[in-house]
Amino acid sequence: MNKEKKSLLEKILHINLFGRVQVEKIEFNSAGTQDSFVNPYAHPFNIGFVKLMNRKNWFKFTRKLPFIWVYLFSKFCRFISGLDKKFKTQTMDNVEFVLKDRLQRYDHQTREKIKEYIALKHFEFMGRLWFEDLLVFCSFRRYPSDVPKYVKGFGLEKIDEAKRKGKGVILLAAHHGHHMVCTSFLGYSGYKVTQLIDVKTVPAIINDMKAAIDVIDAVEQDPSVGKSINKVLENNGILIWLADSGYKIFPYVKFFSEYCRTVPAVAAKALKFGSPILPIWVKVNRKKSRWTVHVGDEIELVRDSSLPKRQLILHNTRLVNKALEKIILKNLPSWSFLSVVDKTKRISKEFKIKGLHVKPNLLEELDFFEKFIKNSYEENRPDEKILGVIEELKNKLDDL
Repeated sequence: MNKEKKSLLEKILHINLFGRVQVEKIEFNSAGTQDSFVNPYAHPFNIGFVKLMNRKNWFKFTRKLPFIWVYLFSKFCRFISGLDKKFKTQTMDNVEFVLKDRLQRYDHQTREKIKEYIALKHFEFMGRLWFEDLLVFCSFRRYPSDVPKYVKGFGLEKIDEAKRKGKGVILLAAHHGHHMVCTSFLGYSGYKVTQLIDVKTVPAIINDMKAAIDVIDAVEQDPSVGKSINKVLENNGILIWLADSGYKIFPYVKFFSEYCRTVPAVAAKALKFGSPILPIWVKVNRKKSRWTVHVGDEIELVRDSSLPKRQLILHNTRLVNKALEKIILKNLPSWSFLSVVDKTKRISKEFKIKGLHVKPNLLEELDFFEKFIKNSYEENRPDEKILGVIEELKNKLDDL
């Protein structure tokens, strides 16, 4: 596809088109980059559009939008996105990342058909997500009485039960389905909730979110973020955490079929304050702009263990990832990160001999795995023993 068409695709869909970052050697204090991408809720057109709709009160029309408009626009997005072979291939690769083990039972041709089908359904959903967020979700602030007509909740009593423990509640969510509808529904239902969100990524709709909930601006590496989270949990508040985003400073923990950068703070805060973690997700009605919000059972964390503190946090982080996997697999095409690649960056290591001397190459390989073990987590891996063997080998090589 030529540059003109790619530019058109970005302007129409505002979906990220970058690929994965592959690193030959992992430098854990600098590996990976936080890629920038076209974000629909930060686009000037969408910011201006929502302001105009509010000023003219045109939401009184879109709140009863005929679903055929949503349907046709989503099909249009599916068609346009499918024209970009590189983008389509990237999304199909991410489908394989999620379903790798399940796809092994099929032959190559069948696997490709399954991946293509899910990728196209995902493009269709992303179009619907953008369309309904701007035209239906943004009407909730002006017409809050509409919310019970559009959204129904199931399992909300589990939040009440968790609140009675008096240690705060963490609602674990993913960028899956209409997650902003899910969050705001709780606010409009009488729950005082706080969401951790990077405000600069959603300027078009941030005021619509703040009308229903409190917000903590998740500025990367800002110490005030941690203090704000602590305050919510200390006061027995409800914190909604979309935990499927990974940044370069996070450790590698298993997620689906690969090691991925994973936020350990969810498990760390739950362990520190004794807060229960409940999964929460939203289901989309296929025939009309309606949603159901579901709250799952509390995640059983390992709180008392002989494991060192760091290993205990990472072990529970793996349990958090498993819960996220279940949420995502409830409707895979609805996971935004199938195309907005962030979480699915992989570790890639190529073997290259530098010079003809074996010793420096062996030492470099041992350094690599030493760093990897210290900055990753694998269930039942005897880290201390392996690191001891590596240190012993390095000392013996140094003595040669």
